[in-house]
Amino acid sequence: MQSGARHDRQDVPGDGSDLPPDEDPQDETPRGFPVALWRAVVLDSALTLAKSAEIAASGGRVWNAAVFACAWMSVEDAFEVHRARLTCKSIFGLLRLERDAAPRAVAELSMRNAVLGRIWVQIAQDIAHPLQQRSAMAYDGLFGAPSASGC
Repeated sequence: MQSGARHDRQDVPGDGSDLPPDEDPQDETPRGFPVALWRAVVLDSALTLAKSAEIAASGGRVWNAAVFACAWMSVEDAFEVHRARLTCKSIFGLLRLERDAAPRAVAELSMRNAVLGRIWVQIAQDIAHPLQQRSAMAYDGLFGAPSASGC
């Protein structure tokens, strides 16, 4: 009787033994959503996020170098103005130097901020590019590529 009990346990309905050999019960959920497709989509999304993170890290290094370069140029400009102040022989010469140095300092600061802004925008676009590509491919996969007629 013990052998019969073992035999009954092997033939329990719903345990997968009643499926044909080409159907794997792990490939689909009860509602029919393909698990393999879900895994591929999740893996592709994770790889896309990893690529964007890699670009963000690289962009962070570029941003760091640009900020330090701008700061270094500002310090050099300040030392140059300081040296020029030390060479002034009269108060009028010092006033002329200050009159000319202030607008130049503002212009250089604006230029450096604009450069940093352009670098920041480029880094953000580079980070977003893989994500935009991924969403465009997903959209095309769901709804098909747009037709040439625009309809």
